[in-house]
Amino acid sequence: MNEECIFSKALELESVSERERFLDSACGENPDQRQRIEQLLVEHANPDSFLDRGASPEAVATTTVGKESPDPAACDRIGDYRLLHVLGEGGMGTVYLAEQQQPVRRRVAVKIIKQGMNTKQFIARFEAERQALAMMDHPNIAKVLDAGCTEDGRPYFVMELVKGIPITEFCDENRLSTTERLELFVSVCQAVQHAHQKGIIHRDLKPSNVLVAMYDNQPVPKVIDFGVAKATHQPLTEHTLCTIPGQIVGTWEYMSPEQAILNQLDVDTRTDIYSLGVILYELLTGKTPLDLRSLRPEALEERLRRIREEEPSRPSLRVSSLGQAGAAMATYRRAESDTLAKSLKGDLDWIVMKAIEKDRSRRFETANGFAAEIARYLNDEPLSFRPPSTSQQVARFCRRHKSIAATATAITTALILGTGVAGWGYVRATRAQIETQQANEILRRTVEQLQDKLTGEALSLALVGDFPEAMRGIDEAKAAGADESLITALRGMAHLYSLADGSHDEAVRLFEESLALNPSSIAGATGVWLAYDQAGKYEKMSNARRVVESISDRSDLPDVEEFLLTQTNRHMSPIETLNKLDDLIDRNRFWAAAYAFRGRARVQVAKTRFGDPLALGQLADAINDFETAAQLAPNSLFVSSDFLLALVEASELANHFDETEMAQNWLKRATAIYEALPDTKYRAGYTFRARMMYWSAIGDKESLKETWELMRRSEATQLWVLAAQQFADGNLEGFRKLLDRTQDKSGIVDALRIIYLVDKEQGGIAALQQADRLARADNLRTDIDILVVYNLLLLGEPLRASEIAAELLNQNNLTNNPYFVRSLRYLANPSIETETTLKDQAGPFSDSQHHAYFTIGMYAFANGDRTKAEECFDHVLNCGYLDSYLYVWAYAYRERMRDDPTWPSWIEERSASSETEMLQ
Repeated sequence: MNEECIFSKALELESVSERERFLDSACGENPDQRQRIEQLLVEHANPDSFLDRGASPEAVATTTVGKESPDPAACDRIGDYRLLHVLGEGGMGTVYLAEQQQPVRRRVAVKIIKQGMNTKQFIARFEAERQALAMMDHPNIAKVLDAGCTEDGRPYFVMELVKGIPITEFCDENRLSTTERLELFVSVCQAVQHAHQKGIIHRDLKPSNVLVAMYDNQPVPKVIDFGVAKATHQPLTEHTLCTIPGQIVGTWEYMSPEQAILNQLDVDTRTDIYSLGVILYELLTGKTPLDLRSLRPEALEERLRRIREEEPSRPSLRVSSLGQAGAAMATYRRAESDTLAKSLKGDLDWIVMKAIEKDRSRRFETANGFAAEIARYLNDEPLSFRPPSTSQQVARFCRRHKSIAATATAITTALILGTGVAGWGYVRATRAQIETQQANEILRRTVEQLQDKLTGEALSLALVGDFPEAMRGIDEAKAAGADESLITALRGMAHLYSLADGSHDEAVRLFEESLALNPSSIAGATGVWLAYDQAGKYEKMSNARRVVESISDRSDLPDVEEFLLTQTNRHMSPIETLNKLDDLIDRNRFWAAAYAFRGRARVQVAKTRFGDPLALGQLADAINDFETAAQLAPNSLFVSSDFLLALVEASELANHFDETEMAQNWLKRATAIYEALPDTKYRAGYTFRARMMYWSAIGDKESLKETWELMRRSEATQLWVLAAQQFADGNLEGFRKLLDRTQDKSGIVDALRIIYLVDKEQGGIAALQQADRLARADNLRTDIDILVVYNLLLLGEPLRASEIAAELLNQNNLTNNPYFVRSLRYLANPSIETETTLKDQAGPFSDSQHHAYFTIGMYAFANGDRTKAEECFDHVLNCGYLDSYLYVWAYAYRERMRDDPTWPSWIEERSASSETEMLQ
């Protein structure tokens, strides 16, 4: 049996005694062979993988002068490289300091596989490391410069020479403060994120594999040693490469719980998140979370058990417990031990502890997400998550003290059963006598908690579109005595969000009935707002909004009403909404709708910060929320639709940062969700918009065109779509009749009437000003204000439009829609807020781009530039927002200009007038 087979079989044996007996039999009287295999077994269990502790394939460690090589080849040349001396030596390879002779002279690090290690397994490992490094191009990851084979067939590769020291040593030697350490650590997270985006999991992150060197007087961390890296979705080498059963990969103190098993088949990028968390813990406290040094080297099972089960102290508590050693450690951070502990308490504690969660589903989803939380801390912003809930802390206690937990559970169960039997008899015997205030208070609170629980669960079911289960839940809440107004509003929500059994008209009726029962009903007012928003009845929506604003400032709202308020605020105030949803989810971890809404709010936050690469981490967190929501409500069309939309927008942002592979992966996931969506009518809320955005993202213009034609022919289509079609076809008489017969008296209709006046009479501006005065007198906080400006542009009055835009910007009742605010800034002063500025602010997202290009097109239109206006309207149509009135008006104006080059007539009249003035 050759050495490779003996080695592999020995690794499969978990017991030390079994391995000893096997080696006695396999190696017989060949002590040299046995010594080599035992050394290999030690190297594979060694925390420093293939290189001795402190040595790494790409790095000069802390010294620049090494020992003379025992290998005569070290004095020879390899290609264009002259080997100088050994920098480090491990079980698989030797790292040399070398000098490149041509085409340039420079010093590099060369790693060569050891003589006798050129078996298939080791060559595969060596080539995997070489390939992993070659795939990456990041300033904080050591670069591969060259590769090849020696004359005797041993592979080697050439790395940049990193004259650095481990990150923990660098921070201590330079007395970096906590803030400076965090800023340096963010760069490490970004490097690891780059590796993950390339499909590489490092699996052995630790301080000695994160070296820091000075470049231009700035500390620059470099992640090195990808010797045990694992590919997530592509092979790193043509040779077979896998983790051998029984093999432990990683370093004890930095190893994740999922690595601490004898078969590491189930690891993913969150393994590296754990290791990063341990490094940060050590940077902040000077200690690793678990101290395994006291264990004997052969105590393998005990090491693994502690990694999997033992919960470490929070960083602040660890610092407080160090005593005199803590004072010495604090000096390396330019702080006192008490001050340091206080600075770690709170946000930094929770950031670190989230990264090193035993359950990886509760860790940060991405390294960018980890870095984003640190950035929030450094910027004095609230974290996007909250500390573990009480139930999570109880679960941790049970993991730490299994026997105590089991005993306590048994005793508690017995007490509950005994108390229940005795209590029931007591209640039956003395029910009439329970009249004390204390008993009534306990009863009241119990009933309220039951009502809140049932109504919350019913609301979540309603919002995710599960009509039958939502109705059953509402009936249970009613039977428990929940408020009749709230019950009525919940029924409205079930109808509003259901596709199978819902009815928009019935939803509106129920919401209005809820308000009649209780004029201060947040549920009723919120429902009316949402229902009228979907119907485009903005006047009634504004009235409902005023009701919500007048009653939503109470501080003691139940969770159900707090949650309902997030529906109306999550687009306008995403950060505030995000904080509220964090609290709600901590208390109600089974509300699928809450996770979906938080995912949407996270997307909105990321879109406002799209210039920052950390926004990708925020989107990854949002996608994680949608995955949780989908698990809780697997059949919800609304959850799937929101998930689809989030993935499309995530791919748009990834493309913006040239992260093509990430964008493709997200779009691939979007395709899987899209293909699983059931066939529904095209006007199914977010399902409709999500489909449109997906078609736009993949360039499926035929589907967009087909759906637009369906909308034009549908009687259920919103008013402005029908009006725009009549207007585009030049059927002004049909346009006028459509407006005359509608019962809607909202600002949208007034705005459409002004469009009609462009070619019919000269009183357009006066009528527009009248509509504007009426809207302002009613204090409407809707999109009507900007419609006034758009219609002034349509009438060819850019100066007047700029004046009103400037007035609107100075008013407190301006809509919170950020797209409209940006458009108004551009229109108010286009010489300062230029087209380029507006486009840059819109970013890569289709929904914001269609606002920006419509505004630029209208301004060009008002100045008589038909060609530019048509180009901008084309861009709006390519964005795919078919249910936006900006889309349908862009379509209408473009079609009118194409069919009638003289439309609108005032352009020609203005040109003629200007020419006459010039002649005079």
